[in-house]
Amino acid sequence: MPTYGLYLSTLVHEFIGIYVRKLSIFIYFNFKLKKEITKRKEIEKQLSELANKDSLTNIFNRRKIEELCETELLTQLSHIKPSCFLV
Repeated sequence: MPTYGLYLSTLVHEFIGIYVRKLSIFIYFNFKLKKEITKRKEIEKQLSELANKDSLTNIFNRRKIEELCETELLTQLSHIKPSCFLV
């Protein structure tokens, strides 16, 4: 007559082993995904810098300056403060 306690214990250990393996795979892929996201954010930051700055003078290009001026103008209009713009 087989002992059901031993059989149940074996099943529980197998289940725990499978769960631990799946969990470790999940943690591994989660870590890889986190590294990939971090790498993409760094590349996006570099790309943004290249798109917004002149490579020779390292100052903002016309498009970025227009964007900053528009943002500042909207801020000034919303606060209704006197402002000045120099070119």
